[in-house]
Amino acid sequence: MRWISLLSPLRSPSANLYRKKVLLRYREILVCGSKYKDLTTAPISIHELQDLPFVGLAEGTSTREMYMNYFMENRVSFHPDIEAATTDQVLPMIVHNLGIGFYPEPLAREVINDGKIFALQLKEPLPQREVCLVTNSSTAMSTAVKKAIEFIV
Repeated sequence: MRWISLLSPLRSPSANLYRKKVLLRYREILVCGSKYKDLTTAPISIHELQDLPFVGLAEGTSTREMYMNYFMENRVSFHPDIEAATTDQVLPMIVHNLGIGFYPEPLAREVINDGKIFALQLKEPLPQREVCLVTNSSTAMSTAVKKAIEFIV
């Protein structure tokens, strides 16, 4: 599966100029490699994760910020032992037992079915994620952008 990011500079902070269309809703799940498979036998609390090596995304990403907030809401500090620059770098580290980590459930499903990683059940529910298309109604779109949006939507 390929992911395409399209960023257009925004000029005005006025919220009513922007339209948001949700393209995809999904959840991330906590996964581990074979070394930590024994953790999959019963639901685990995020409070129990502090003693385990954790693989996460680097600071400055919206995913990292979301997990910082999630852990803070549950009164747990969040400091990954290994930081990846992108989500696709997280999975190989988990497969090779460098730690446990969160991964988008739709992308993890095949790897779980192959027996390379295992899903852990968290007692505290994870927030739902969204992939959105945001457009600025006050700015004309080029033909290329219109075609890209047609392709995406």
